[in-house]
Amino acid sequence: MVSYGKVWSAPGGNLLIEQLTERELEVLEHVANGARNREIAGTLNVSIKTVEFHLRNILSKLGARSRTEAVVRAWQLDLLALPSLAT
Repeated sequence: MVSYGKVWSAPGGNLLIEQLTERELEVLEHVANGARNREIAGTLNVSIKTVEFHLRNILSKLGARSRTEAVVRAWQLDLLALPSLAT
């Protein structure tokens, strides 16, 4: 079953998105922490092509055009907790 949530687009409109899978959320967390595709692949023990596949799905589901935009939209939906900047 597919579920949907709301995210605010740049001009203030709403977009409906398809829910991210657990693996897509895991990849997105690595992206949010600044990991490159090769690093993500190594950590998750998958190929770089698999990481790229997940990233394409993430961008599509979130209606994002970049990794950064995907992280921001996931954060807006409370799908992703950003690391604390406090030291």
